[in-house]
Amino acid sequence: GGFAGLTTSGSVALTGDDPRAPRIRDLVARVELSSATPGRTHPDMYVYSFSLPGSPDVDLPEHELSDDLRSLAELVLGDEETP
Repeated sequence: GGFAGLTTSGSVALTGDDPRAPRIRDLVARVELSSATPGRTHPDMYVYSFSLPGSPDVDLPEHELSDDLRSLAELVLGDEETP
């Protein structure tokens, strides 16, 4: 994303020992990727690709992320500060 074209990826095993797994499982249960609408992208914008169990893969520009999808991305990518 952004002008530099940076790519970052992450994944979390939902059944593993990762301390983020319970919160991520809760978010995955709430989000519906089938209702997500990919929007237009612009230069210097991040695009997030989501691959969740039981849902089609979807690519969404940052301005189209719901609060739950944004939280999910932050948790998986490690951008969220621990409360």
